[in-house]
Amino acid sequence: MSRLNLTGWVDLDRPSLQSHPLSYHQKVKYYRKRLRMSLTGPLQRVFKDISRSKNESSVLIYATCVCCAIEAIGKFILGGSGNKHDNFKAFASRMHPNLMSQRIGTKTYCDILWHDFRNGLAHGLAICHGGFEHQATYFSIKQVCGVNCLYIDPAHFNADFRRALAQYEKDLTAARTGSPLISSFEKVFNDVFVHGF
Repeated sequence: MSRLNLTGWVDLDRPSLQSHPLSYHQKVKYYRKRLRMSLTGPLQRVFKDISRSKNESSVLIYATCVCCAIEAIGKFILGGSGNKHDNFKAFASRMHPNLMSQRIGTKTYCDILWHDFRNGLAHGLAICHGGFEHQATYFSIKQVCGVNCLYIDPAHFNADFRRALAQYEKDLTAARTGSPLISSFEKVFNDVFVHGF
């Protein structure tokens, strides 16, 4: 990869990525570089700006970015074969499987994270029910206007997201030839980074 002098900025790199196909391990290395530059590094700076002030906070900016990233990373896991909800669940379920499968009524925490958090933020700039709140536990349930709402501690959530992402990257590195993890990753890598669709 270094011989190509790839920057990590897809539009600048696409001509080289198309004319000089990368090996699987080079693709994983590029993916890591890209995520560090455009997601995890900047996201950590936004996370550090989350204040405990009631007047101003970057928590919704942070949450929107993380929820979009969860969906996008899930697309790499499923190889682009799932719908957006499936993609989201594919990565969110890796974040904390035992907790994400817990329920409030008929919905799992993972489904609530998708519907109330991701969709609420993407389509209405607000979490439908619940939210991010500094607390000692990862999750808590509070009743608001007769609705049981999920509240998530941002520090626990951030640590869990980063841990799951690091584990996925380790899984990519350790994957053996013929693994579905490799074929899924390479399909989406080529679709997104090489071909641009």
